[in-house]
Amino acid sequence: MVKKLDIRLINYINLFNSITGVTAKDCFFEDEKLVFLVKEGDMGKALGKAGIKVKKLKNMIKKEIKVIEYSEDIVKFVRNLIYPNEVQKIYKEDSIVFIEEPNNVIKGRIYGRDRKNLYYINEILKKYFSLELKIK
Repeated sequence: MVKKLDIRLINYINLFNSITGVTAKDCFFEDEKLVFLVKEGDMGKALGKAGIKVKKLKNMIKKEIKVIEYSEDIVKFVRNLIYPNEVQKIYKEDSIVFIEEPNNVIKGRIYGRDRKNLYYINEILKKYFSLELKIK
């Protein structure tokens, strides 16, 4: 999932940059979905009005696309990673980030089928913050 950039991913980043006018911080695959990580404050510009820029890119490369806004604030970044899911509480203790959520449906969405979503979130957190995510 999260790995070094190869020529294919670099080409996707260049295409993303040219269409959106935003420099992608990172790019990787989540299964068949292409994920772009953008700098804090660049999300609106990257999406475009009514998501038109991302829709254009999606039609060009024929892949699902997800754009995530990076943040130095770990709580805000985790909220961005799990969006559109809203959780009750996110906090950090030592090298672990905890999500507290009593609603099992939301927990299930965060875990994902076969815990794939949780795996991807943990990989991203390890890469940028050397942290791990746990759900209570």
